[in-house]
Amino acid sequence: MNRKMSRNWITKQRWSSFTRQVLNMGRRRQQKTRQVSTGSPIPLYPCEQAPSTLCQHCFVGQALKDSDRGQAMFLADRYVHRYKARQVIFHEGNPVSFIHLLREGVAKLSVISREGVDRVLHLVSSDPVPCLLLDKLALNRPVHSVTCETLSPCTVYSIRKSTFHQLLTQEETLVQHILHLLSEEAEAYLAKFRDEHLRPAKERLIDILLRLADLYGVRDASHPTEPRFALSRQELASLIGVTRETIARLLTELRKSRYIELRENHIVILNKDGLQRLIDIP
Repeated sequence: MNRKMSRNWITKQRWSSFTRQVLNMGRRRQQKTRQVSTGSPIPLYPCEQAPSTLCQHCFVGQALKDSDRGQAMFLADRYVHRYKARQVIFHEGNPVSFIHLLREGVAKLSVISREGVDRVLHLVSSDPVPCLLLDKLALNRPVHSVTCETLSPCTVYSIRKSTFHQLLTQEETLVQHILHLLSEEAEAYLAKFRDEHLRPAKERLIDILLRLADLYGVRDASHPTEPRFALSRQELASLIGVTRETIARLLTELRKSRYIELRENHIVILNKDGLQRLIDIP
């Protein structure tokens, strides 16, 4: 009896220790998420004062090029964060204290579906226009509606939400630029919705591969088009609205036909013209 009670006591102690470890991990994760979302300087994501110049080629620079007051306000409250690939800038549901703009690099925006699956909505790039808003809905919401994760090394500008709102009330050109961006994004989501319901999965896959190659591809003699970053099979499946198994089957078909070459998570396009002909066939 004493031996049984002793075993039960040891089991309870081990379970209590395990529970404390899980709770501590959760607290550390929440603390890290809170620091990232508020733009606080932390070791993994060094924060430093940005240069005292405003690039005239970026989204904000174009909008504020004729306003010295607007430029001064933006520069006075702007910080720069540098992220490595596969680091989260902010999580879905985090409070919005800062507005984040992508100065350099490629990032993905995703949401968690009802089934608990990470669904990729969109890829954001600093090409051709840098300093695009990463979460446009954050302008009018208390929490982030998406999760933003870097796919390549990224430089992100952060400005306090209150300061950005003040800029919007004073600078009409900035509002016009944001409305134009929202219109373009709505058109992109509408086109994606039509593709998912009207085009076969293979055509959608080829189309996204060609677009990724044009936007983010690196060309050399041995590998005609190779992306600058890696996408997992699950992320690629989420982008075109199919299962991971379907993506694996379609990629295998394209590889056997010598249209592409698979290297870990990288997809190298060997015959771009051939892929284009496949989706141009009526």
